[in-house]
Amino acid sequence: SVRTVYQLDDPQLGLWWTPSSPAWPNRPPQIHSQGQPETNSFWFPCHDFPNDRLTTELIVTAPAGFTVSSNGRLVSREKKVEAVDNDSGGADLKGFERWHWLQDQEHVNYLVTLVVGKFDVVDVAPKHDKSWTFALPVYVPQGRGGDVPGTYGRTAEMIRVFEDVTGRAYPWDRYAQLVVWNFGSGGMENTSATTMYDTAIIPKDALLDHDLQGLISHELVHQWFGDLITCDSWDHIWLNEGWATYMTGLWFERRTPSPGEPPASSGIDAYYNYILANFDSVIDNDKPDAPNVVGMASNEYLHPWETFRRAANPYSKGSSVLHTLRQRMGDRAFFEAVRQYVRERQWTTVRTEDFREVCERASGQDLGAFFQQWTQRPGVPRVDVTASWDANRRVLTLAAKQVQKMDAANPAFVVDVPIWLKMPGAETWRTMAIPMSSEEAGVEVSLEREPEMIVGNATLEMLGEVRVTQAVHRVVRQLTDGPTLVSRVHAARALGRETGDVGVQALRRVAIDKAQSVRLRTECVKALVKRRLFGELQAIASATIDRWEVREEVVRGLASLASEAEVRTNLFQFKDAERKVLDWARKDKSLKVRAASIRGLGAMKSEP
Repeated sequence: SVRTVYQLDDPQLGLWWTPSSPAWPNRPPQIHSQGQPETNSFWFPCHDFPNDRLTTELIVTAPAGFTVSSNGRLVSREKKVEAVDNDSGGADLKGFERWHWLQDQEHVNYLVTLVVGKFDVVDVAPKHDKSWTFALPVYVPQGRGGDVPGTYGRTAEMIRVFEDVTGRAYPWDRYAQLVVWNFGSGGMENTSATTMYDTAIIPKDALLDHDLQGLISHELVHQWFGDLITCDSWDHIWLNEGWATYMTGLWFERRTPSPGEPPASSGIDAYYNYILANFDSVIDNDKPDAPNVVGMASNEYLHPWETFRRAANPYSKGSSVLHTLRQRMGDRAFFEAVRQYVRERQWTTVRTEDFREVCERASGQDLGAFFQQWTQRPGVPRVDVTASWDANRRVLTLAAKQVQKMDAANPAFVVDVPIWLKMPGAETWRTMAIPMSSEEAGVEVSLEREPEMIVGNATLEMLGEVRVTQAVHRVVRQLTDGPTLVSRVHAARALGRETGDVGVQALRRVAIDKAQSVRLRTECVKALVKRRLFGELQAIASATIDRWEVREEVVRGLASLASEAEVRTNLFQFKDAERKVLDWARKDKSLKVRAASIRGLGAMKSEP
């Protein structure tokens, strides 16, 4: 064994001190570590790279009254009295505590954690579940313990969901969540003890429109994907972050709604609502621009942080790749691959090819081209599909064209463009695909009658954007009768690109329809904003809007259009909208709506 004796003095990174300050009179001093990607070596000697697994042990002596947290289990906690030098040249006896933490299951260096501070500690483990075997302590600023159940109370449910998906019981001694001052990220999945940012605790009166289930579930999933199984190098970080991001979608799919939430906040619509947001991020940011940019799993980087912040982002694109892989493999093979991957690769470090190999065995498919296209090269396709019907021949022609940047370094993507057809009188949808391996492709389909609706990428099988150009009446019908939430959102966005009066009534009607999903209703409001229809927004604002999400979107829309001279010329309409926003600012139950209304009033009061 090797023993290193050293003194740590003001490290540049890795270990962060928050001292007491007159500016924050009720904030006790605190220390927290942050090791990702390679900063724990600033406060203890280590091989600071994710390809080395080891056990760790921290023995920390801190002033009495302070709590110390680290990885693993608390072996002992002992009171001590020590002599401390004073300003007079002598020494005073002070009370201390010696905390002994042991992580005797292997993990990697960047996941080592140390937190020292004063906290309220609340255990959210289910008290009446006799099968529950480990603690779920949540550390929050003093005085905030009463808010812990509302924010973190579903942690145990999340663990049960992720145990079911992975086929692996939670692997560590406990699961702690620690809210610390001045944390530089949203959360950090340190083994058995996640660190959270300083305001990651929600007061009871804000629970109507705030929750942290996305962040909490993301960091929790890392205890399997990131901690139990860790990427071998930073170019494969998507195996950590993509899984953590994707599994949050599975939580939304499988959970039961919280009190006051609509049923659609859980189940398949909640899953697709979440995955669609991931797709939107990828489509907006990940452009095919090789060699100027690189793919998600490229080993070209100067600093490890680059791999986390690429346009081909390991969070949203990683999640989207996993969704399309599930679509390709089917649920049975996909989830068997997940369980097999966890079973075979736990306690190891992994690369993309390790995961691919497991998926190929589970599915019987050759997935080499799939992983190469979606993890190694940058960008995603944008496909325009034009539909035309020949009544004499009874033939539907679908012409597809990739419209993203294409050149020698960025060839056309090889994809099957998913198309759904709704035939007159049929209860089910007919599905097909347009195979593409070049810029343009097309198919002709013989049908007895013209389809009532033609929908592209209804379940997000293809990673990319699909726009179908067709008769507007089909799009209006798709807005309410599309086969999936995704297809209905796509219809709202398509109507947002129209002009004149086309689809306006339908957008307004759906926006105030309580039976429609909240996501679709907010998309309809956004479509009206895109078309700059202030009067329509004012009409919606005058209606009774049951969901805070829709009210918030209406306020944002009114504020964004308020500075336009054309809007202000209709003084009666403008003042009526302003009065409604003022009323929401004063009385709305939703904190988000009140905040948006106050900002909106500022925009509406300003001169054009």
